[in-house]
Amino acid sequence: MERHHKILHRRPAGPAEDLFARALRRWPWSQFSPTAEPPRSALTLRLVLATFGMAVCGVFAGVAVIIGRPFLAIAMAVLTAVATFDIAVILRHRAARGPGGRADTR
Repeated sequence: MERHHKILHRRPAGPAEDLFARALRRWPWSQFSPTAEPPRSALTLRLVLATFGMAVCGVFAGVAVIIGRPFLAIAMAVLTAVATFDIAVILRHRAARGPGGRADTR
């Protein structure tokens, strides 16, 4: 019970805790990135992968129809629809971020 009380009523972080938290967030990127900056977004990679998945599943759905495999064709068509929906969600998120690439945090 005592521990639960401390978690709920935590004091604001002081300057030392803030410095530690910033260093901890930055640490892995300073080891592996030449610029020591964390990645800003994975939306572009997600868009490329969703587009690739949509194209591949669309082609496989067409091939499955040609060779007479209706279950496989339906499964590939469903995956094509999921990838298309994912592309729409990604584009909506990118549009919301604006031309600068960052969300409006005001």
